[in-house]
Amino acid sequence: MVQTLKNAPVSRTSGRVGRLLRLATVVAASLAGIVVWSICVPVLGVDLGVGSGSAAQTVGPVSVLVVSLLGGVVAWMLLAVLERLFVRGRLIWQISGWAVLVLSLAGPAGLAQSTGALIGLIAMHLVVGSVLVVGLAWPPRAAARRF
Repeated sequence: MVQTLKNAPVSRTSGRVGRLLRLATVVAASLAGIVVWSICVPVLGVDLGVGSGSAAQTVGPVSVLVVSLLGGVVAWMLLAVLERLFVRGRLIWQISGWAVLVLSLAGPAGLAQSTGALIGLIAMHLVVGSVLVVGLAWPPRAAARRF
């Protein structure tokens, strides 16, 4: 009898390793966002201002860290649910993740106060989102069993 990947047994060790890899991915994505912020603000002197009038804010390192961590945890939870519900849950999640990343670029496009802020915020979105989409989906299920 041939087992599908969905029904293939996975040892507790590989499950633990998979969770650690995904946790490391969420942390790495957040740190990548901080690196982009560190290049934009202190090094290049860009003011990452968003909004206008009384709603204007400056994007700081704490907000980058908190938002990227929360986004990473939500992405991880969605991936876990999709993997339990669908045989191709990881593929569904990757397609959805790239689509959400593209849609998230509308935020900086509509809220950035300057061209420098726009470029910095888009770079931050692309870096954090790419690390999450690629990192959370790695390793493929077959490779995860080898750990």
